[in-house]
Amino acid sequence: MSMVGDVRICSHHVGGRSGTRNLPIVGGFEADVVSVFYEPDTTAVDGIHRATEHLASETRVLTDCLSGDGGVRPFYIFNDRYRSSILPLIPDFARRYAFDPQFGWDTDPESTEVVERHEFETATLDAVIEREVGNLAPPDYLSIDTQGTELEILQGSLETLTSNVLAVFVEVGFAPTYEGQPMFSALEEFLRGQGFTLASLEVFPAQARTSERVPIGFRGAGFIDSGEALFLRDPRRGLSGMANQDLALAKLAVIAFMHGFPHETYAILDQLGDDRLAQLEVRAAGTVGYLAFLSEFRSIMRSQAQVYPMLYSHVLGPEHSAARFSDPELLSKLDPMQRLVRYYQGAAPAELNQALMSLGQPEFIGIEDLATRYGMPEIAEEVRAARLQQVEKTRIWLGLAGPG
Repeated sequence: MSMVGDVRICSHHVGGRSGTRNLPIVGGFEADVVSVFYEPDTTAVDGIHRATEHLASETRVLTDCLSGDGGVRPFYIFNDRYRSSILPLIPDFARRYAFDPQFGWDTDPESTEVVERHEFETATLDAVIEREVGNLAPPDYLSIDTQGTELEILQGSLETLTSNVLAVFVEVGFAPTYEGQPMFSALEEFLRGQGFTLASLEVFPAQARTSERVPIGFRGAGFIDSGEALFLRDPRRGLSGMANQDLALAKLAVIAFMHGFPHETYAILDQLGDDRLAQLEVRAAGTVGYLAFLSEFRSIMRSQAQVYPMLYSHVLGPEHSAARFSDPELLSKLDPMQRLVRYYQGAAPAELNQALMSLGQPEFIGIEDLATRYGMPEIAEEVRAARLQQVEKTRIWLGLAGPG
């Protein structure tokens, strides 16, 4: 594999027929990505290319069907093809009705009937990566939506997970839909054991599934059955199997930021440091935008005023632990000078207050401005809102602003 290709972020997507992807690459990072799609249905390959041809990223499509241990497996195509899977539906699930708010119809037993049944030769992800050595980079980002077989595919990817994967975006189940489908708890336990941490969890809108059709006017929210979860590798304990740990840290830092976790980017860049980041930039020879982004982020870390919120221990000590719950007036009775002394300890109050004021301006500053320039205005707004809230709360504790 070329040196430059190794520096790009390789994103692998298993399952789904729309040709879309879950890695929120935008703006200046688009050309830094190689997207690999797995689609055993050869009739869908052209559709994937059409759906991604406008992107600056490179698209590859493999016609492998992934499983946990390889071998020939049946593949069930249902009338509602979005549910097609290696696993058959649980009969009780297939017999139920549920209103689908996206399309505005009731899913019904006829929609879950098997209309085609195929036999596919399947492979593990580890086997595919080994087969494609020198031709295809292993995934840095792994997205899996395979209707119930997500965990077994991950279990067949142990070598790839250990040596390369930094983030896993995966559909999860909270109630059985397919026969033999593991639930979210089993998947979370497995990935935690591989050095990943649950970063976000989105629960899909619940649908009231009933064995008999319920008329309009008698339906409300249903029980939760599925969602999507993002797992990020723990940079402090999960990189021992990586060939280039500095490059892995840089990729993890930018993936974390694109998912809205700038605090994780901050911590990773603090761990990486200036010299090691600069060496990566030299290696990439200006061919990838995300390293330039990280360099600018690191520069902002050095130049922006370092101000922190008030600590709990600045306000309350161990002697206040029980009284906090028994005395609702406790906070108003405490001596504000004592917490100011604790907060300002070792600092010049006037300089710190000035820095706090500079952080209170409503315009985009620092990494907010950086995110905007790289095409991520939503993340910029989230960071700005958090900054202003923390500044305001800190000013209230310091007596520089009134509550509300």
